[in-house]
Amino acid sequence: MAKRGFTGPWLVAGDFNSVLTKEETSNYSTFSMQRSSEFADWINSEGLIDMGFSGSKLTWVKDSQFGYVKGARLDRALCNISWRNQFPKASIVHLPRVSSDHAPLLIRLRAREGSTGWSHFRFQAAWLTDVRLGEVVTRSWLKTRSLTDNIPHVTTALSDWNSNVFGNIHQRKKVVLARLGGVQRRLDHYYHGGLSKLERKLSAEYQEILYQEELLWFQRSREDWIVFEDRNTKYYHTAASIWRARNTVACLRNEDGEWISEQDRLQHHVRCYFVSLFSNDSDAQGVVNLEGAFPSIS
Repeated sequence: MAKRGFTGPWLVAGDFNSVLTKEETSNYSTFSMQRSSEFADWINSEGLIDMGFSGSKLTWVKDSQFGYVKGARLDRALCNISWRNQFPKASIVHLPRVSSDHAPLLIRLRAREGSTGWSHFRFQAAWLTDVRLGEVVTRSWLKTRSLTDNIPHVTTALSDWNSNVFGNIHQRKKVVLARLGGVQRRLDHYYHGGLSKLERKLSAEYQEILYQEELLWFQRSREDWIVFEDRNTKYYHTAASIWRARNTVACLRNEDGEWISEQDRLQHHVRCYFVSLFSNDSDAQGVVNLEGAFPSIS
């Protein structure tokens, strides 16, 4: 594929007649590693990001003359960072194939009405850069309690420490940058040893915050690579928003084969599924004793 060099926000979607990995195929005899590599190189050279999808994995399916079905994800939507920033909640749905062996792509620019989310505890990789993290875990871990009892106790302590001590990375970045700018403006008029020392301290603190911010977005983006010399947090921010969009449940198929997309019906279906799951064979599930299975924290 030739490099087009488009500028500005743009999205391209359709049949690219190529896949990125073997996992995007099924009984696909014409898979070529070289062609996939060239396709990936073109995507990277244009600065594009795969928007992901919900629905069936294969967008092209054909019955083989040998009696089996072959298919591949030949259709996809790609966008650049500028377009994604304009439509951060956009998502892609692979619709059912009806009159063609290709699945139509539905591009939603906004989140579905009534969709809700909830927050839950996540261990932040950026915390590992702070030496106080170990102290928090040591203080909150009760040696007289079991592992299952300690988990919520440590989780609460870490959440409080994150809010009250470690702080919001983006807010700290703004504050430190503002202080650094003020010190440098003062140094423009006259030199002061204390201010010069403070400038070096704030500069080092700012670099540390940049590193923490990169870890934050890298963890959220779920990307497999990172370039520490090029702190491209804008890319990771975009990748993270795409992950959230593709990680949203847009529809589910019930036991009758019907696809459910309405929010209230989705919630009812999921609730009924787990009620049934945890109501059956409850006697066989026993309580797992994890006492002594892990080394104690000293």
